[in-house]
Amino acid sequence: SDGQATAQDERLQLALAQSRQCQERGDWSCAITAAKDAAARDPAEGARQETAVVAAMVEAAVTETKAASAERTLSPKVARLKKAVALWREVVSYDATRQANLDGVVKQERAASTALAAEEAAAERARQRADAKARAREEAERQRAEARDRQLRWLSAPLPCCDGSYSPSCTRGGSHQGCCSRHGGVCG
Repeated sequence: SDGQATAQDERLQLALAQSRQCQERGDWSCAITAAKDAAARDPAEGARQETAVVAAMVEAAVTETKAASAERTLSPKVARLKKAVALWREVVSYDATRQANLDGVVKQERAASTALAAEEAAAERARQRADAKARAREEAERQRAEARDRQLRWLSAPLPCCDGSYSPSCTRGGSHQGCCSRHGGVCG
């Protein structure tokens, strides 16, 4: 009857509208599911919407792949390639003829990830070398300070006299003239 046809048409239009809204948000699973709901009510209309969703997914995947290729630094490039791989995987789940696209992006992502890992490892080695140099400089400065302190302590220590006593007025670092004259002279 006319009432059932109108209700069926409304459900079709709702499913198509939901599919388009999901598509605009990039929620591909939702968009495909709603397009399949529309296809249950009108196979031709639902198939057109499903084709439009897959085409939009391909466009998003291509755009992300191009953006990744344009990146000059590895970290954002790898992030974009991972996103592109996820998009291409979803595309392939609906359109198996796109497998070559997925394979190419996966290869790019692996190469970029490998390069990023090598770059990060090199940066870590450089940081470790810089830390080791800084520790070596600090240790050398600490040893020089200790040597200066020992030298100052030695120079300012009382001068030993030959009778075993120490001069009350002379130090090892000062002039020894007249020191320990009543104590058998300077011994040391």
